[in-house]
Amino acid sequence: MAFTTEYATKDDIEKYHLDELQKKYHLANPGLDWTYDKEKNVFLMLSMNGRGVESNIKIFLFSWKGEIYSYSFSITWEKETNTLSWTMHRVGGEPKFESDEVKQKYEDIYADLKEALQSYGSAGSANRKSYIHQFSNF
Repeated sequence: MAFTTEYATKDDIEKYHLDELQKKYHLANPGLDWTYDKEKNVFLMLSMNGRGVESNIKIFLFSWKGEIYSYSFSITWEKETNTLSWTMHRVGGEPKFESDEVKQKYEDIYADLKEALQSYGSAGSANRKSYIHQFSNF
């Protein structure tokens, strides 16, 4: 199953405890708009939108196989090429991988995160336009 972006159903809200996540992480996510792949047990939800001079910043909550991660991105749109560019902002610098197994895990997480962001697009269910996606600083 590929990633899908839509408003969560009542069953999904209960099964994945999305209302609890919304309260715990103060998600800026009316109607519980989410991007998910149920086969992989992975989902993405908008946590915060930037404002003013930081209006291109978005922070997402990413649940990967039961583990919760938070990622911040600067997003720019190139009108001429219809390209969304996602630049990840790291907190605490580059991750340090203790082993090849941990490095592989993060490569898998980032691959799923990129796929989820492509499905999310620029505004989740509110904007279903197609874009070319570029990713940096992963």
